Amino acid sequence: MSLLGSSRFESVQRWHAKLKAKSGGRDTSTQRVWDHYLGIFCEKVAKKSPDELIEERRQHLKSDDELVRRQHEELVTKFILELQGQGAPPNTVNTAVTGIRSFYSANYLPLTTIETPRGIAVRSVRIPTPGDLKAVCEVAEPMIKAYVLCAKDSGMSISDMLRLNLDWESPLYGSLKQQLIEGRTPLHLHVVREKTAISFNTFFGPDAIQSLKEWEPPSKRLFSCTDKTIRNRLRHASQKAKLSYVLQSHSLRKYFSTYLKLAGVNEALVEHWQGHSLGAVRGAYFFPQTEEAVLPRIEEMGKIYMQAYGSIAVLRST
Repeated sequence: MSLLGSSRFESVQRWHAKLKAKSGGRDTSTQRVWDHYLGIFCEKVAKKSPDELIEERRQHLKSDDELVRRQHEELVTKFILELQGQGAPPNTVNTAVTGIRSFYSANYLPLTTIETPRGIAVRSVRIPTPGDLKAVCEVAEPMIKAYVLCAKDSGMSISDMLRLNLDWESPLYGSLKQQLIEGRTPLHLHVVREKTAISFNTFFGPDAIQSLKEWEPPSKRLFSCTDKTIRNRLRHASQKAKLSYVLQSHSLRKYFSTYLKLAGVNEALVEHWQGHSLGAVRGAYFFPQTEEAVLPRIEEMGKIYMQAYGSIAVLRST
């Protein structure tokens, strides 16, 4: 059922007129999206025209029976379940329900509270340039400089970064401390991600190694502070470096991912280094458990990482 611009239904005309009044007389993309979902609601769930819906709602509200008065709320709940069953994400479901509520309100028959899924916030993250990171490192205190360079070299999340210590073991090369003493490049880290329990491998390259040697962490933990401390000090360093935005820990993950992929590193490999789930199929292909497999091992991953390291280097070119 196409309702946009329809002159067949008085209820839709009233709704559109009010929406246009709000938007300065223009049809908007929001109106078109809402119109689409109202059509689905009428055709697939309520099985009534918009005018029939409004008239039925008006009659129901005259009833003394609460169940009768709330039948349209139950229809919207059924619609939510239909959308979720089709795999619609929470933000899409909320958009659809907001449109339907708007339709009823425009016809002076607003719906009461309806439980909708919690939306997923879309986080806008600025991807820094190598120059931005260099500027921050030039003005940041030693700990934050080391944090920036270790995070952008490994692509790790803030929660996993704050768990690291000098005794952190690589099954192949020993502890971080041992790797630093031996002068290994890159340093290998085997991590089980705190958030998802996914096991992954990643690396610290020359920039991170140089910063750790210069700073010399005062305790076994690389970063003995909270995530709030990291965020506050990144904000301060961003301001001091005169960036036009605040550098975030997640920005460093985006930097790692974006520049390595642009350098041609296999996307699944980059995602593995960040601790992302590859799914059963890609995970089995890239990181099988059989000894016969001729796919990237830790040594091979380290070589691939170093070949592409120039794309994420900040302190030096490689």
